[in-house]
Formats: sequence, structure tokens, C-alpha cells
Amino acid sequence: MLDNTFEVVENISGMHFKDIKTLPDFIDKIAFIKDRELALQDLRNFMKGESEYYQSTYRIIDSEGKIRWIFCKGIIMEGNILSSIIYDVTGNKFMKGHDPTTNLIDGRYFMRKLRNSIHLAQEHKRKGALLYLNIDNFYSIINTYGFEFGSVVLYKLSRKLLKW
Repeated sequence: MLDNTFEVVENISGMHFKDIKTLPDFIDKIAFIKDRELALQDLRNFMKGESEYYQSTYRIIDSEGKIRWIFCKGIIMEGNILSSIIYDVTGNKFMKGHDPTTNLIDGRYFMRKLRNSIHLAQEHKRKGALLYLNIDNFYSIINTYGFEFGSVVLYKLSRKLLKW
């Protein structure tokens, strides 16, 4: 059972969730496909007692097709009701999980996704691979051409990687 969680996300997303009764179903419906499993894993961790609160930051797609980031934090109250707060953190420079320069996920969010991927691979007896890229002498580029130029290099590289 949920409190006003659906209503808040309906206001943020412009979508309606009349037929959804549980938080897992809600997350499955609203979360961006690349973030869905991690948001569900955050919920499973909370339900197992591994964290005091359900807390997750993930992307959704609003009714206009735009990607928005939401931050959700909640706790189970008496009567098995999830009491939660949800914020639209789209464009927030302090947004957890997002690097504003590259528009990619940040290191902490990446590590959460990596741990979850490893866990799922082990659970389903699958293998995976990780590709690590490093820009040699990046600090020399910044020292020579400036921070602004370095940001442009990172941004353009991230655009190329996202096209893969």
C-alpha cells in the first residue's frame, strides 16, 4: 500500500497510474529501462532490512517523452503503508547519480549499477565484461588549454560513447 507516491509522480511525469497497486509494479512501469533493475534492487535491499529507508534515484520518461530524474525516499509505516517523499531532481547540479558535464551517470551510481549487474549475472549464471577507458594526460590538457576546454573534450567524448 502506498501513500500519495503515485500522485506526486503523476504531477512530475504527466502520466496516470490508476491500475497500479504495489511499489514494484509502479517502479516497473515508471522507471527508465536502464535504471529499472537498480531501482527494484534498492527496494529489495530495503525489504530485506539491508537499509533503513527505501532510497533510489532513477530516470523516468514524462508524458512529453523527456527524461526526468526523480529521487525517492520512503519507509514502511504502521499498516504496511509506504510513506515516501519524491523530488524531481532533473537539472539539479547536486543530483545524485548524474554528472552535469557529460550527462552520464557518475562514479557512485556506476558502482551501484556494477554491483547489481554482477549480482544478477551470478544469480542467473551469466558472464559479463567491463570496458575501462582512460584519457591519458587529461590533466595536462586542462593545464594547457583550460578547464572549459577539458569540459568540452569530456562532453564530446561522452556523446560519441552514447551513440554506441
